[in-house]
Amino acid sequence: MDFAADAATYALSLWAIGRSVAVRSNAALIKGASLGAMAIGILAFAIWRAIAAAEPDGGAISGLGLFGAAANLVAAALLARYRDGDANVRSVWLCTRNDLIQCLAVAATGVAVAMTHSRWPDLIVGGLLAAVFLRSSWQIISQAQRERRTAQAAAAAPREYITHSIQPRGRV
Repeated sequence: MDFAADAATYALSLWAIGRSVAVRSNAALIKGASLGAMAIGILAFAIWRAIAAAEPDGGAISGLGLFGAAANLVAAALLARYRDGDANVRSVWLCTRNDLIQCLAVAATGVAVAMTHSRWPDLIVGGLLAAVFLRSSWQIISQAQRERRTAQAAAAAPREYITHSIQPRGRV
């Protein structure tokens, strides 16, 4: 499911590149909102796991985490130069960075779960990841809104035209 969300994020970002600021900022807003929704989902799942007292499989968690980390490391290396771009491009960088952090944290969590035979490492990391995702969501949405306001202000500003007066030259 995570890789499908990543593919949708990349597709939306690629579609928006080269379009107007309004389109790019709207794309970033969509991605920021979806990242926020994912953070809330992770937090809800962690709460449910705490209540249900279900212990996750440490080996499966670590294996999936390492697989995801390898894929996201390649993507992060390709996107690193765009981390300070507009809201649309920066959102792709933040999502990829978050996925890399998530995968490494999940791999380490799997080891901790296997060693302790406890669900608490999984729950703690789930809460921390939700906080990281919420922060990135806020950053993306804030930057997209600033870019939209700046573009709207520039579009609404009166245009100043430079006029040149034609003055006759002396006789030659």
